[in-house]
Formats: sequence, C-alpha cells, structure tokens
Amino acid sequence: MSTAIELAIRDIRLFISAGEKLTSGIAENNAAMLEDVLQLSNGMTMTESMNSRNSAARSRHMTALLDEFEEVRRRTRLSVTVAALAEGMTLKQLGSAFGVSPQLASRIARDARSGI
Repeated sequence: MSTAIELAIRDIRLFISAGEKLTSGIAENNAAMLEDVLQLSNGMTMTESMNSRNSAARSRHMTALLDEFEEVRRRTRLSVTVAALAEGMTLKQLGSAFGVSPQLASRIARDARSGI
C-alpha cells in the first residue's frame, strides 16, 4: 500500500471521528435548546435564559466542533486527491468523483500538490 493511500485512510478515519463528535455535539446542543424553549415558554426572559443556560459557552463549543470538522474535511479531500492523482486519476474524473466543476477540481489538485 502506498504512503498516499495510508495518509488518505488516516484522514478518512479522522473525518469519521470528527463527524461523530459533531453529531454528538449537535444532539447535546439540541437537547439544551429544547430546555431553553421550555424555560422561555414558562415565562423566563431571554436574558435570564441565555445567562442561566450558558449560551456563550455552548455557542463557542459548537463553533469549535464545526471548525474542527471543516478542517478535517479539507485535509481529507486533499489527501484523497493526492492518492487519486498518484493512481492516475484525471482532473475530469476527480471533479466527477467529488461532484465539483473541472475548474474546482483543478484548484483542489493544485492545493493538494502544494500541500495546502
């Protein structure tokens, strides 16, 4: 197995893990928001609800999870691109596989080759 394939496999596994973390974080956030709705429905003010439910920390946590997911997604796309190009995939095939235009496939390939 080539090093490019090994790196792609590693990144795909990290992508799966990041997706699981994001899914869990979304579920936790949804549960918290349902509690927010209950408090607001029972007459709590928005200010009281936001302060008592630590909305700032929840927001920062969701932002961090989304940032991590996007970073891993991009890294995975690049490592998969490197492996695919090493196997002889054309830019047209790459674009089709990713569901993007040939122009975007070209940019992805250029970024992958430069190690961005």
